[in-house]
Amino acid sequence: MKQEICPKIRENYPLYKTLVEKHKKLEAQQIVLGEKPNNKKWRTKEELLNHDSREEVIFNAEKQTYGFKYGLRLFVKELHDQPVFYFDSDGPSHDNSDGKTKLLETRIKTPHINFYDEMGVKKARRNQFIEENEVVLQSDINIGMHLFCEEANINKGGKIPDISSDLHLLPLTQKTEHDVHEGVDFLNEN
Repeated sequence: MKQEICPKIRENYPLYKTLVEKHKKLEAQQIVLGEKPNNKKWRTKEELLNHDSREEVIFNAEKQTYGFKYGLRLFVKELHDQPVFYFDSDGPSHDNSDGKTKLLETRIKTPHINFYDEMGVKKARRNQFIEENEVVLQSDINIGMHLFCEEANINKGGKIPDISSDLHLLPLTQKTEHDVHEGVDFLNEN
């Protein structure tokens, strides 16, 4: 499988490493996903991160509207038009082959974290937390959010916001003075 290489990251690797590792603040107390334009199957939200570099670092969260698959991403447009660091909850394995490593060690299944090395080569990795919590990470975006924020050093005063969706399950947007249970007899257990 062909390796994905980003020349700008290779040329600016110290900057890339600094932007991923340095502390970044996510000001939102809660991230509310809204409908993704042109794709009703996904919900999304972008937030600009506060940090002390001039480069713009954008956090992006996407989740399937009626499924569990989600992704958490960092974008730095000065380095790449694709995410420069991200977490995938589900999907295909990543191939870290370099021609020297055993095949069994090159396939990194999801969930995994994607990043770029000093040569600008996209890689994936799993850590102990992912190994021990694989199932819950595939279905709980907030557990994934905490892992991602720890890995990318994102928080606000040590706090990490939860992610929710603006998807309404019932059309309860109208306020009414009428008792919706009027005329319904409930069984009395006394």
